[in-house]
Amino acid sequence: MTDSNYVPAQSAQEVIRRYALGERRFTDLDLALERSIFQGVTLVDAVFDGSVLYEANFSDADLRGASFRLTDIKCADFRNADVRRACFEGAMVEATRFEGATYRGDEFVGAYCYSNTIKPGDDFP
Repeated sequence: MTDSNYVPAQSAQEVIRRYALGERRFTDLDLALERSIFQGVTLVDAVFDGSVLYEANFSDADLRGASFRLTDIKCADFRNADVRRACFEGAMVEATRFEGATYRGDEFVGAYCYSNTIKPGDDFP
């Protein structure tokens, strides 16, 4: 069910502000033209499904339970982020950094990395 009044945020700062006000759904964002800075921000259970987040910086962020289904997050930075229980199913994760990130592994099943679908048991990230 889609809310006909929903207007996607236009910047990382707007996402952070709306999250602080209680919003958790940030679908269909198109932040490809800006270097979105979410560094160190808490976005637990945020939903970014269907968004474009090129070069987004999520380093040191708390993204537990966040959803990035079908999201284009190429060249993003998730170093030292907590992505446990996050979902990257169908996401494009090419040239994305996850060094030091906290994850279980199954968060990435069904994601795409250089035209390959990540399957259970694959060594990723």
